[in-house]
Amino acid sequence: MSTLIGFSNNSSSGDVYKNLKNGISASYERSKVISNNVSNINTKGYKRFDVVLEEKLSKGKVDMKNTDKKHINDNFNSKGYKVIRDENGAMRNDGNNVDVDIEMTNLASNSILYNALVTHINNDFSMKTNVIKGGR
Repeated sequence: MSTLIGFSNNSSSGDVYKNLKNGISASYERSKVISNNVSNINTKGYKRFDVVLEEKLSKGKVDMKNTDKKHINDNFNSKGYKVIRDENGAMRNDGNNVDVDIEMTNLASNSILYNALVTHINNDFSMKTNVIKGGR
């Protein structure tokens, strides 16, 4: 099994499948968040949201604040990601920090990641099916 977005080669098959499934879930959630950001591009005072993987936060790669405990959960869900509000970034005069160019770039990047994860899991299933069928 090849290394893909931080999954080690020596993980068991079940771990790899779980990680791929969680990655697909996080990618799907990220696409919803990005779409929401874009739809609020003209909303005065709106702050963009992002989906952050547990691995990134534990390595200190993300510097975002949780500002509203009612809307943002500090705990990661069982899939290893959470949605956070981005208080950083360039603000416009109206207090909105959504940049459509960045969001569209993030959406394209996320789409590529999602497709890679789905392809990887499909290839894994195809390989296992082929082994079960004895190569026929």
